[in-house]
Amino acid sequence: MLRGPVDDVVAEKRQVAPMPPLWPASLSAYLAWPGEFENYFRDCFGFRTALLKFAHQTSAALRLENPRSVGVLRGKEDWLFYSPVDEVNPIDIHAGRLVFGPAEIEKIVGRLVAWERWLGARGTAFFLMVPPDKISVYPQYAPTGLTFSPRPETTNELLRSLQAAGLRMIDPLARLQERGKVDPTLYHHRDTHWPKKGALIGYAPLGDALAARYPTRAAVAESEVSVIRDVPADGDLELMLGATDADPELVYRLDWTGQSGLAGNTALPRAIIFHDSFMTDLRDILQVHFSEDEFHGTPKLSATAIERFNPDVVILEIVERNLYLTLSQEPPPGH
Repeated sequence: MLRGPVDDVVAEKRQVAPMPPLWPASLSAYLAWPGEFENYFRDCFGFRTALLKFAHQTSAALRLENPRSVGVLRGKEDWLFYSPVDEVNPIDIHAGRLVFGPAEIEKIVGRLVAWERWLGARGTAFFLMVPPDKISVYPQYAPTGLTFSPRPETTNELLRSLQAAGLRMIDPLARLQERGKVDPTLYHHRDTHWPKKGALIGYAPLGDALAARYPTRAAVAESEVSVIRDVPADGDLELMLGATDADPELVYRLDWTGQSGLAGNTALPRAIIFHDSFMTDLRDILQVHFSEDEFHGTPKLSATAIERFNPDVVILEIVERNLYLTLSQEPPPGH
């Protein structure tokens, strides 16, 4: 009745609990074994997928309040918002229950400034891009009764402090909010992310900053891109609810061939990009600025990767709700 790591746990945006070794190697491992096996069993018992899907589809069909353990809140007009219980919750951040204190802001600023200086000494430009949370752009679709700020003041204070310290800050919130007033398709309704249409709007300030420093390639203009209506795969939040196959969300994709012929242009810089999942729909357009690039699917800077690749540009992209991860960023060499 047990099975290995499964897609439904991955869809819940967390790691599957591993099977502990059958023969613990030490006394401490022996004592921890029962709890570790219980966690594994919870994730891997037989028919887990079917049972969870039935429960979540029933809840969705009857418009029942989502159990908090699901990690999803239903907002107005069936918008879904990510609200996990076993990690930092973006809803708690926006409601002011989780904030950056002065010591945390000082630590983050100091650590990233140290990286900026280390990279500068290598002749490398450093850019920090912070895509906003969906609730920051579309607060009008937040769950009824939720008291929150579209972007908490302590988050604003952190970003202002980073900019005041001289970092090249890319914050597309204002641009996305302005466009979002008249266009509800810049973020997926049933997913945590922006689609390519929203990514194009969010890209603009980063494209402008790169073009200002490396004018060989101008920023990609919206007029260069055709926006085409499309039906995507099920959203990650929808998968967490198990409520798929009903009323697929109509979003947009980009039809664009502007990248052809640019790869390998030695007049363009080489870049290494450390990022989270918001880079997925941004990557194709961003690549036009570089002769060569390397993408690392983690929002943590790595001196080893940078020293090996020797880039002209380093970009750290980290979504607003994950800024707390910078508290655990390792310092650069010599700091």
